[in-house]
Amino acid sequence: MNRLPRVLARFPRVIRSSLAPRAALAASTLVLGVLAFGGGIFDDGLPSADGAGDSLQPAPASDTAAPAPNYSPFVLDLHTAAPGALPFHVVSFKDVGMSLPDDAARQHAYETLAEALSLEIAGLTTELGAPMTSSVRHDHHVTDPAAHLACEGGHLYVDVWRSGADGPYGYSLWSGCGEDDRFAYNESVGPDSGVASSAMDPLAEEIAESLEGALRRRCFQRAC
Repeated sequence: MNRLPRVLARFPRVIRSSLAPRAALAASTLVLGVLAFGGGIFDDGLPSADGAGDSLQPAPASDTAAPAPNYSPFVLDLHTAAPGALPFHVVSFKDVGMSLPDDAARQHAYETLAEALSLEIAGLTTELGAPMTSSVRHDHHVTDPAAHLACEGGHLYVDVWRSGADGPYGYSLWSGCGEDDRFAYNESVGPDSGVASSAMDPLAEEIAESLEGALRRRCFQRAC
């Protein structure tokens, strides 16, 4: 036997007879609305097993942050017989995305690049025609990011990277820390093979050519 809702029992019989169909209709409408809107959400506020409430969950945090740069411990000291002919006395390297697999591979590539660039610089001359030489030294202090909070005068900063696992290498040359201090940029140095260390020779050659051009023009800014 169907019973009227308890709230309707308080009204007179005549009123109840007119309210009952409306109450039933309202109750049915409410139930259908909850099912349509809730999508399977139960009274405990948790999504149902079919995952209908998954859209209410917060999106996971992104873990694709750019890796921190690595600083090479291999530094070049530049020399020339002509006083004042050389604007730089030190060359340091910063790896901003070479995608090397481990620290051993990084150290090998960094040392190879420094040695290769030292040989390339030996064939350069300053704008005054004075020959240049360089020597490689190991300085663990420069691997600390805190050592690069400010730029030094007479310092050439070299950023190196690779565009993807099999892509070309790139570099940029900086005379200081500001955007206007970048005086060379090349992102299309192709490796000779898949071995990172073998790509350091062509990379050093391109860096030396950019440095030679800047020395010839006496231009160490983005615009001169």
